Amino acid sequence: MAKRETRLFLTPTEKLGLTRLEAAAFIGVTPSAWDDLVANGDMPQARRLGAFERWDRRQVEAAFSLAPQAEDARKPGPYSDVA
Repeated sequence: MAKRETRLFLTPTEKLGLTRLEAAAFIGVTPSAWDDLVANGDMPQARRLGAFERWDRRQVEAAFSLAPQAEDARKPGPYSDVA
């Protein structure tokens, strides 16, 4: 009998590091909109782990929580001063 391999699949809310697609989906935007949010400083930059880029889920959550309400959308984002 062949040995069954158990694989662990985590949802984005269970992961610490999110891919670009997961981070975009996590906050409900398209990947291209995510890229714009990162470039504008509204979302954090990725962390480099070897050849991989991952976004810290906690930072994404914090940035999302700190994002201005719709009526205050002209204020700068929490990461806008990070180049």
